[in-house]
Amino acid sequence: DDWKLNPASENISIGGVVSPDFNQVYDPGARGILDGDGFIGEDGRLTAYVGPGYSLFLAAHYSVFGFNLDVVRLTQILLGAISCVLLMLTAQILFNRKIGFISGILLALYPLDFYQSGLVISEQLFSFLFMLFVFTSVKIFSDVIQGRLVSTLILGSVACGVVLGLSALVRPNALIIPAAMFLFVLFSPKELRKNLLIVTVIVMIGFLIVVVPWIIRNYILFDKFIPISGIIYHTYAE
Repeated sequence: DDWKLNPASENISIGGVVSPDFNQVYDPGARGILDGDGFIGEDGRLTAYVGPGYSLFLAAHYSVFGFNLDVVRLTQILLGAISCVLLMLTAQILFNRKIGFISGILLALYPLDFYQSGLVISEQLFSFLFMLFVFTSVKIFSDVIQGRLVSTLILGSVACGVVLGLSALVRPNALIIPAAMFLFVLFSPKELRKNLLIVTVIVMIGFLIVVVPWIIRNYILFDKFIPISGIIYHTYAE
């Protein structure tokens, strides 16, 4: 409730505007990680208010480029462009090349996408990771449905789960996706169900490899089952 938006005495240009989330959690978390203090909030105490994914993203930029938010924004713009390509490829698999092209163009022209790229918040990174997960999962499921069970499918499934786990560490919205995947398997044709279930379980292994250490960390520090973030914990508790 007491977030400070762009606290500064001087005038700030449009390019210098950030979100309240950046000042309260993302930037302190990134600096704490780099200083060896762990994932901390604005008050300097260890926190699980949000997931650590975006702060790790910022910390990587700070360690290489210093505190330069323009570089962060450029990276987010690049991730947004790649997301358009991933959406196009996904729609091509599900439908056809024409629909894929239209889908990619529509996302490229989406005004909110431009806006979020400059705010230095987690949405753009999450959108990229989630779109990468959607593309890889659709490709893997498509291969299974078409009977292309190759040896690389296991490695690809684990990588797919890891990407989903990373997206959940950025924004915990992704925690609901495993349930959706198992529902997809449940309502798939009986002759495909076994292979799809195997692939889904492998994806979940990759997912758990990423998120379980963070959940254990939260339990050790706060003596509570906090799945990724405190925001989700309150929803779970209620």
